[in-house]
Amino acid sequence: EVGNPERLAVRIVADAEGRRPALVGPGSRTLAELTDEALRLLSRDTGDLLDDVEPGRKPYRHIVVDEAQDVSPAQWRLLRAAVPRATDDLFVVGDPHQRVTDTRVTLASVGIPAVEHSLKVSYRLPQEILSFGVRLRGGGPAGGLVTGYAELFGFRATRNGERPVIRAYDSPEAELAGLTGTVSSWLEEGVPATGIAVGARTQRLVNAAKRVLAEQGVKVATFQGLKGLEFDRVALVGVAEGVVPEQPPTDPADRARALLRERSMLFVACTRARNLLYISHSGRASPFLSA
Repeated sequence: EVGNPERLAVRIVADAEGRRPALVGPGSRTLAELTDEALRLLSRDTGDLLDDVEPGRKPYRHIVVDEAQDVSPAQWRLLRAAVPRATDDLFVVGDPHQRVTDTRVTLASVGIPAVEHSLKVSYRLPQEILSFGVRLRGGGPAGGLVTGYAELFGFRATRNGERPVIRAYDSPEAELAGLTGTVSSWLEEGVPATGIAVGARTQRLVNAAKRVLAEQGVKVATFQGLKGLEFDRVALVGVAEGVVPEQPPTDPADRARALLRERSMLFVACTRARNLLYISHSGRASPFLSA
Protein backbone atom coordinates (compact mmCIF):
# COMPACT_ATOMS: atom_id res chain seq x y z
CA GLU A 1 0.00 0.00 0.00
CA VAL A 2 1.43 3.36 -1.06
CA GLY A 3 -1.36 5.86 -0.43
CA ASN A 4 -0.84 8.31 -3.29
CA PRO A 5 1.63 9.11 -6.09
CA GLU A 6 3.43 11.65 -3.92
CA ARG A 7 4.23 9.00 -1.30
CA LEU A 8 5.35 6.62 -4.03
CA ALA A 9 7.80 9.25 -5.31
CA VAL A 10 9.11 9.92 -1.80
CA ARG A 11 9.54 6.18 -1.15
CA ILE A 12 11.49 5.59 -4.38
CA VAL A 13 13.81 8.54 -3.79
CA ALA A 14 14.27 7.61 -0.12
CA ASP A 15 15.21 4.03 -1.05
CA ALA A 16 17.76 5.30 -3.57
CA GLU A 17 19.30 7.92 -1.29
CA GLY A 18 19.10 6.00 1.98
CA ARG A 19 17.11 8.69 3.76
CA ARG A 20 13.79 10.45 3.52
CA PRO A 21 14.10 13.52 1.28
CA ALA A 22 13.45 16.89 2.89
CA LEU A 23 10.27 18.68 1.82
CA VAL A 24 11.01 21.85 3.80
CA GLY A 25 14.15 23.69 4.81
CA PRO A 26 17.65 23.74 3.27
CA GLY A 27 18.11 21.34 0.38
CA SER A 28 14.42 20.57 0.20
CA ARG A 29 12.68 19.54 -3.00
CA THR A 30 9.13 20.00 -4.13
CA LEU A 31 6.85 17.02 -4.66
CA ALA A 32 6.96 17.74 -8.39
CA GLU A 33 10.77 17.57 -8.33
CA LEU A 34 10.67 14.33 -6.34
CA THR A 35 8.22 12.86 -8.85
CA ASP A 36 10.62 13.69 -11.70
CA GLU A 37 13.55 12.23 -9.75
CA ALA A 38 11.64 9.04 -8.92
CA LEU A 39 10.74 8.63 -12.58
CA ARG A 40 14.39 9.07 -13.55
CA LEU A 41 15.45 6.47 -10.99
CA LEU A 42 12.86 3.95 -12.18
CA SER A 43 13.82 4.52 -15.81
CA ARG A 44 17.49 3.99 -14.97
CA ASP A 45 16.83 0.86 -12.94
CA THR A 46 14.18 -0.82 -15.09
CA GLY A 47 14.84 0.37 -18.62
CA ASP A 48 13.16 2.81 -20.93
CA LEU A 49 9.47 3.38 -20.20
CA LEU A 50 8.45 2.18 -23.65
CA ASP A 51 10.24 -1.15 -23.26
CA ASP A 52 8.77 -4.22 -21.60
CA VAL A 53 10.98 -5.47 -18.78
CA GLU A 54 11.00 -8.47 -16.51
CA PRO A 55 8.23 -8.16 -13.89
CA GLY A 56 10.70 -8.70 -11.07
CA ARG A 57 12.53 -5.52 -11.97
CA LYS A 58 9.52 -3.33 -11.27
CA PRO A 59 8.60 -2.34 -7.70
CA TYR A 60 4.97 -3.52 -8.12
CA ARG A 61 3.06 -6.13 -10.11
CA HIS A 62 -0.31 -4.36 -9.98
CA ILE A 63 -1.37 -0.84 -9.01
CA VAL A 64 -4.87 0.39 -8.14
CA VAL A 65 -5.37 4.11 -8.72
CA ASP A 66 -8.29 5.86 -7.01
CA GLU A 67 -9.33 9.52 -7.47
CA ALA A 68 -7.64 9.23 -10.86
CA GLN A 69 -9.17 12.45 -12.17
CA ASP A 70 -6.68 14.51 -10.12
CA VAL A 71 -3.49 12.61 -10.99
CA SER A 72 -1.02 14.78 -12.94
CA PRO A 73 0.74 13.71 -16.17
CA ALA A 74 4.06 13.35 -14.33
CA GLN A 75 2.43 11.17 -11.68
CA TRP A 76 0.84 8.99 -14.36
CA ARG A 77 4.25 8.46 -15.96
CA LEU A 78 5.64 7.45 -12.58
CA LEU A 79 2.80 4.97 -12.02
CA ARG A 80 3.32 3.58 -15.53
CA ALA A 81 7.02 3.09 -14.81
CA ALA A 82 6.40 1.38 -11.46
CA VAL A 83 4.55 -1.65 -12.84
CA PRO A 84 5.33 -4.07 -15.69
CA ARG A 85 3.15 -3.80 -18.77
CA ALA A 86 0.34 -6.36 -18.76
CA THR A 87 -3.37 -6.52 -19.43
CA ASP A 88 -4.08 -6.06 -15.72
CA ASP A 89 -1.21 -3.77 -14.72
CA LEU A 90 -3.21 -0.69 -13.71
CA PHE A 91 -6.77 -0.58 -12.38
CA VAL A 92 -7.97 3.01 -12.51
CA VAL A 93 -11.02 4.50 -10.79
CA GLY A 94 -12.05 8.11 -11.17
CA ASP A 95 -14.84 10.58 -11.81
CA PRO A 96 -13.87 13.52 -14.04
CA HIS A 97 -16.85 15.48 -12.69
CA GLN A 98 -15.16 15.46 -9.26
CA ARG A 99 -11.93 16.98 -10.57
CA VAL A 100 -10.77 19.72 -8.16
CA THR A 101 -7.44 20.52 -9.81
CA ASP A 102 -6.48 21.88 -13.22
CA THR A 103 -5.17 18.45 -14.23
CA ARG A 104 -6.44 17.40 -17.66
CA VAL A 105 -4.90 14.32 -19.22
CA THR A 106 -5.93 11.26 -21.20
CA LEU A 107 -4.29 7.98 -20.30
CA ALA A 108 -3.19 7.37 -23.89
CA SER A 109 -1.15 10.59 -23.82
CA VAL A 110 1.01 9.17 -21.00
CA GLY A 111 1.49 5.74 -22.53
CA ILE A 112 -1.35 3.92 -20.81
CA PRO A 113 -3.80 2.17 -23.16
CA ALA A 114 -7.10 1.65 -21.38
CA VAL A 115 -10.54 0.13 -21.71
CA GLU A 116 -13.25 2.22 -20.07
CA HIS A 117 -16.28 0.95 -18.16
CA SER A 118 -18.78 3.63 -17.08
CA LEU A 119 -20.73 3.01 -13.87
CA LYS A 120 -24.14 4.66 -14.02
CA VAL A 121 -25.79 3.30 -10.86
CA SER A 122 -25.17 4.72 -7.38
CA TYR A 123 -25.63 2.27 -4.52
CA ARG A 124 -24.47 4.82 -1.93
CA LEU A 125 -26.53 7.96 -2.55
CA PRO A 126 -30.32 8.31 -2.52
CA GLN A 127 -31.84 9.57 -5.77
CA GLU A 128 -32.64 12.96 -4.20
CA ILE A 129 -29.02 13.78 -3.34
CA LEU A 130 -27.72 12.34 -6.60
CA SER A 131 -30.17 14.38 -8.70
CA PHE A 132 -29.42 17.53 -6.70
CA GLY A 133 -25.68 17.06 -7.17
CA VAL A 134 -25.99 16.41 -10.90
CA ARG A 135 -28.09 19.57 -11.40
CA LEU A 136 -25.65 21.58 -9.31
CA ARG A 137 -22.58 20.31 -11.15
CA GLY A 138 -24.23 20.74 -14.53
CA GLY A 139 -24.69 17.97 -17.06
CA GLY A 140 -22.03 19.20 -19.47
CA PRO A 141 -19.03 17.06 -20.31
CA ALA A 142 -15.83 16.92 -18.29
CA GLY A 143 -12.41 15.96 -19.56
CA GLY A 144 -12.38 12.17 -19.57
CA LEU A 145 -9.45 9.87 -18.84
CA VAL A 146 -9.96 7.62 -21.87
CA THR A 147 -12.18 9.25 -24.49
CA GLY A 148 -11.34 12.86 -23.68
CA TYR A 149 -14.79 13.65 -22.32
CA ALA A 150 -17.27 12.22 -19.82
CA GLU A 151 -20.99 12.86 -19.37
CA LEU A 152 -23.15 12.90 -16.24
CA PHE A 153 -26.37 12.03 -18.04
CA GLY A 154 -28.07 8.74 -17.23
CA PHE A 155 -26.96 8.33 -13.61
CA ARG A 156 -29.48 6.84 -11.19
CA ALA A 157 -29.68 5.59 -7.62
CA THR A 158 -31.13 2.36 -6.28
CA ARG A 159 -33.09 4.00 -3.46
CA ASN A 160 -34.96 7.12 -2.45
CA GLY A 161 -34.41 9.29 0.59
CA GLU A 162 -34.79 12.83 1.88
CA ARG A 163 -34.36 15.90 -0.30
CA PRO A 164 -31.41 18.17 0.58
CA VAL A 165 -32.29 20.92 3.05
CA ILE A 166 -31.26 24.51 2.23
CA ARG A 167 -31.43 27.10 5.02
CA ALA A 168 -30.99 30.88 4.68
CA TYR A 169 -29.88 33.02 7.62
CA ASP A 170 -29.67 36.77 8.19
CA SER A 171 -26.10 36.77 9.48
CA PRO A 172 -23.02 34.55 9.75
CA GLU A 173 -23.58 34.31 13.49
CA ALA A 174 -27.13 33.07 13.01
CA GLU A 175 -25.90 30.59 10.41
CA LEU A 176 -23.33 29.15 12.81
CA ALA A 177 -25.98 28.91 15.52
CA GLY A 178 -28.18 27.03 13.05
CA LEU A 179 -25.29 24.70 12.25
CA THR A 180 -24.73 23.97 15.94
CA GLY A 181 -28.40 23.21 16.45
CA THR A 182 -28.55 20.96 13.40
CA VAL A 183 -25.51 18.92 14.38
CA SER A 184 -26.73 18.67 17.98
CA SER A 185 -30.10 17.36 16.80
CA TRP A 186 -28.41 14.73 14.65
CA LEU A 187 -26.34 13.56 17.59
CA GLU A 188 -29.46 13.44 19.78
CA GLU A 189 -31.11 11.24 17.14
CA GLY A 190 -28.34 8.71 17.67
CA VAL A 191 -26.14 9.46 14.67
CA PRO A 192 -22.53 8.89 15.82
CA ALA A 193 -20.12 11.82 15.57
CA THR A 194 -18.07 9.78 13.11
CA GLY A 195 -21.09 9.70 10.80
CA ILE A 196 -21.32 13.49 10.54
CA ALA A 197 -19.18 15.93 8.57
CA VAL A 198 -19.25 19.69 8.15
CA GLY A 199 -17.76 21.29 5.06
CA ALA A 200 -16.97 24.84 3.94
CA ARG A 201 -15.33 26.44 0.93
CA THR A 202 -12.65 28.40 2.80
CA GLN A 203 -10.35 27.70 5.71
CA ARG A 204 -11.73 30.78 7.48
CA LEU A 205 -15.21 29.26 7.47
CA VAL A 206 -13.80 25.89 8.52
CA ASN A 207 -12.13 27.54 11.52
CA ALA A 208 -15.36 29.31 12.46
CA ALA A 209 -17.31 26.05 12.30
CA LYS A 210 -14.67 24.27 14.36
CA ARG A 211 -14.99 26.88 17.10
CA VAL A 212 -18.74 26.42 17.51
CA LEU A 213 -18.52 22.62 17.19
CA ALA A 214 -15.52 22.11 19.46
CA GLU A 215 -17.47 19.84 21.81
CA GLN A 216 -19.29 17.84 19.16
CA GLY A 217 -16.43 15.70 17.86
CA VAL A 218 -17.51 15.80 14.21
CA LYS A 219 -15.21 16.19 11.23
CA VAL A 220 -14.93 19.73 9.86
CA ALA A 221 -13.00 20.31 6.64
CA THR A 222 -12.91 22.22 3.39
CA PHE A 223 -14.94 20.89 0.48
CA GLN A 224 -11.73 19.56 -1.02
CA GLY A 225 -10.74 17.98 2.29
CA LEU A 226 -13.88 15.83 2.19
CA LYS A 227 -12.95 14.28 -1.14
CA GLY A 228 -12.96 10.48 -1.09
CA LEU A 229 -14.85 10.26 2.22
CA GLU A 230 -18.48 9.53 3.04
CA PHE A 231 -20.75 10.19 5.99
CA ASP A 232 -24.32 9.49 7.01
CA ARG A 233 -25.07 13.23 7.22
CA VAL A 234 -23.25 16.25 5.85
CA ALA A 235 -23.71 19.96 6.59
CA LEU A 236 -22.23 22.54 4.22
CA VAL A 237 -21.99 26.12 5.50
CA GLY A 238 -21.24 29.44 3.85
CA VAL A 239 -22.63 28.41 0.45
CA ALA A 240 -23.20 32.05 -0.36
CA GLU A 241 -22.65 34.47 -3.21
CA GLY A 242 -19.04 35.64 -3.29
CA VAL A 243 -17.88 32.55 -1.41
CA VAL A 244 -19.10 29.73 -3.65
CA PRO A 245 -17.76 30.45 -6.15
CA GLU A 246 -14.88 32.68 -5.24
CA GLN A 247 -14.41 35.68 -7.52
CA PRO A 248 -13.44 34.11 -10.87
CA PRO A 249 -10.76 35.44 -13.25
CA THR A 250 -11.76 37.96 -15.92
CA ASP A 251 -10.26 36.04 -18.84
CA PRO A 252 -13.17 34.12 -20.42
CA ALA A 253 -11.33 30.80 -20.76
CA ASP A 254 -9.83 30.99 -17.27
CA ARG A 255 -13.20 32.04 -15.88
CA ALA A 256 -14.98 29.05 -17.42
CA ARG A 257 -12.39 26.62 -16.01
CA ALA A 258 -12.49 28.24 -12.57
CA LEU A 259 -16.29 28.12 -12.37
CA LEU A 260 -16.34 24.49 -13.47
CA ARG A 261 -13.74 23.66 -10.82
CA GLU A 262 -15.83 25.45 -8.17
CA ARG A 263 -18.93 23.51 -9.21
CA SER A 264 -16.95 20.29 -9.03
CA MET A 265 -15.78 21.06 -5.49
CA LEU A 266 -19.33 21.70 -4.32
CA PHE A 267 -20.49 18.57 -6.16
CA VAL A 268 -17.85 16.55 -4.31
CA ALA A 269 -18.94 17.97 -0.95
CA CYS A 270 -22.65 17.34 -1.57
CA THR A 271 -22.13 13.75 -2.63
CA ARG A 272 -20.30 12.83 0.58
CA ALA A 273 -23.72 12.48 2.27
CA ARG A 274 -25.20 8.98 2.25
CA ASN A 275 -28.56 9.94 3.74
CA LEU A 276 -29.02 13.61 4.60
CA LEU A 277 -27.55 16.81 3.17
CA TYR A 278 -27.94 20.21 4.86
CA ILE A 279 -26.77 23.41 3.12
CA SER A 280 -26.81 26.89 4.63
CA HIS A 281 -25.86 30.44 3.73
CA SER A 282 -26.18 33.98 5.08
CA GLY A 283 -26.97 36.80 2.69
CA ARG A 284 -27.52 35.87 -0.93
CA ALA A 285 -27.28 32.20 -1.79
CA SER A 286 -24.61 30.89 -4.12
CA PRO A 287 -25.78 31.17 -7.74
CA PHE A 288 -25.00 27.46 -8.04
CA LEU A 289 -27.95 26.66 -5.76
CA SER A 290 -30.40 28.05 -8.29
CA ALA A 291 -29.37 25.44 -10.88
